[in-house]
Amino acid sequence: MSNAPSQTITTDQAQALHFTNAITQTQAVIEFELDGTIITANDRFCEAFGYRLEEIQGQHHRMFLDGAEAASPGYRAFWTDLGAGHSREGEFRRITRSGEEIWMQASYHAVTDDQGKPYKIVKVASDITAHKKAVLESEEQAREVANQINGLSASQAMIEFDLLGNVIDANENFCKLFGYRLEEIRGQHHRMFCTPEYAASPEYRAFWADLGAGRFQAGEFRRVTRNGANLWILASYNPILDETGGAYKVVKLASDITAQKLRVLESEAEAQKVNEMMRQLPLNVMLVDKDLKLTYMNDSSRDTLRTLEHSLPVGVDNMIGTCIDVFHKDPSVQRRILGDPKRYLPHKAEFVIGGQDVELQADGVYDKNGEFLGCMASWSVITEKKRLEREAQEARERDREQATRLGQLLEEVGAGADQIDTGAQQIASASQSLSEGASQQASSLEEISSSLEQMSSMTERNADNCRQAATLSEECMRSGDKGQSEMGEMSDAMSEIKTSSAEISKIIKVIDEIAFQTNLLALNAAVEAARAGEAGKGFAVVAEEVRNLAMRSAEAAKNTSAMIEESTKRADNGVSIARRVGEALEEIVSNTQKVSSLVGEISAASQEQAEGIRQINQGVSDLDRVTQQNAGNSEELASNAEQTAAQVSSLRELVNRFTGKQTGAGAARPGGGPDATPASSTTTRAHGRNACPENLIPFDDDALETF
Repeated sequence: MSNAPSQTITTDQAQALHFTNAITQTQAVIEFELDGTIITANDRFCEAFGYRLEEIQGQHHRMFLDGAEAASPGYRAFWTDLGAGHSREGEFRRITRSGEEIWMQASYHAVTDDQGKPYKIVKVASDITAHKKAVLESEEQAREVANQINGLSASQAMIEFDLLGNVIDANENFCKLFGYRLEEIRGQHHRMFCTPEYAASPEYRAFWADLGAGRFQAGEFRRVTRNGANLWILASYNPILDETGGAYKVVKLASDITAQKLRVLESEAEAQKVNEMMRQLPLNVMLVDKDLKLTYMNDSSRDTLRTLEHSLPVGVDNMIGTCIDVFHKDPSVQRRILGDPKRYLPHKAEFVIGGQDVELQADGVYDKNGEFLGCMASWSVITEKKRLEREAQEARERDREQATRLGQLLEEVGAGADQIDTGAQQIASASQSLSEGASQQASSLEEISSSLEQMSSMTERNADNCRQAATLSEECMRSGDKGQSEMGEMSDAMSEIKTSSAEISKIIKVIDEIAFQTNLLALNAAVEAARAGEAGKGFAVVAEEVRNLAMRSAEAAKNTSAMIEESTKRADNGVSIARRVGEALEEIVSNTQKVSSLVGEISAASQEQAEGIRQINQGVSDLDRVTQQNAGNSEELASNAEQTAAQVSSLRELVNRFTGKQTGAGAARPGGGPDATPASSTTTRAHGRNACPENLIPFDDDALETF
């Protein structure tokens, strides 16, 4: 029995030894005197601090502290407590041999003797530097987050929700922004800040489901204030996670962006209007950004491009986002133009796609600061336009050719007018000669009438005074010879009148032919003017006027011809009468010669002579009347010839004006002289007050070119 206690002590000591060995193998252990002087330390401690044992034995514990802490009252009190037998546990910051910071989870225990008095201090520690740094960093981050939250809370609206969306807390900024007091919203659901339609939507339920699952939400949100006004906020919903990584509440930070949002919405509305306008614009419009990528095309562009799609390298539906380099054989040209827009834009070009002519206008698009954003291209298919331009050019060429032909026709009309003018002058001259001949014939007839009166008186005296027959016979013979001579002269004059009438008839025929040709030329000119359309209206009026003048000339010539024919017939009658008068005078001469032998027959012969004289007197009267008519017709013919000449002069003046030739105030038609003035006045009367050619066509070079 005496050995049992001894065996028990030995076992306890062995267990204690094993426990101590286990601690020294897994922990850093160091022993100190009560004043802090180092007695010994295990390898783990030495490795942790970077020392060898002999370097720290006999040194004070303060060697593991920075100077400030080692000199502090707290450090002295620390060793005083340990020397009094008190234990200390905790996390301690120490300094290694290299001066680096090391954190130790340590316990300082006083070791007592049998009397219970402490005689040394044992420190058992483990290196927690990595963990401590992580904790410190986490605490630093937590402090930074707290500071940021405090800063945000001072400048932004902040509200906290549980995971169901019920309000936990809100700062003053939030309450002011929405118009509530905190007690009015605490415990209420977030839907009170939303429109009823949105709060009842699946989208809203999904929103809180995502927040409950710890998924962050941020963006622009439309909310409703207490008075029902729309409020736009830029907000972030931040799930707050616990140590297990699960969300337990949601913190929302928000800023009021209502004013900015309304401006953006207005801008978007304006942009939408512009976009809609561009979409419905009948022009083809496309936009290209700075990178030469096609970003927009309106409906008109799409529709037009679909007609050309077979010739394009990219389908119409795939063009947006495509670089325009694919549309060009040499993209460097377009890149040079768009690379320096202020120099090369705006830019126009024409090219052919799929057999269609295309016209393009490229303009630069700039922001309010003048920075180049891209290019707007407006384009159109101009195939039809170019065809119409070619047709218009061909029409102008045809018009010029027609104008040339028309000028040639007018020159021919002018030449015809000159011929008519010459013929009219010849008619006027012949008419003047005819009038003079008629006057001479009238004078001769007066003389014949006087002689017949004498013969009548002598015949009566013969009948009464037969005894004077011989003397009267001699006188009668002389008178008969004279009458026969005068009748010969009258017959010659009548023959000349007939010859002149034949010449006049020839001239009248010439005038009629010229009038007919002029009428044909005027008709052809009217046809050409009708072909010319609107541009030929003025010339159509001139052509119609020429045709009217030609018809009037033909009518005057016709009337003159009729009068000449009538005058010729009457001249023939006068010649017949003159022949009979000659025969009668021959009988008078014969009877006078037989007076002496035929006195007995004087009475009967005198009666016959008286009857013959009466007939002669009647014939002379008729001849005088015809002669007077011839004289009147000659004067009328001369007047008509002058009128024709004046009308021809007016026609020539119109032709000269139309062809651009100058006709001065002193220019005279062939024949010249004073006839120029009557021609002008005659033209005025013929055309009337509202038909003056100067009021119809402006005959200057520009008007002619246009015509």
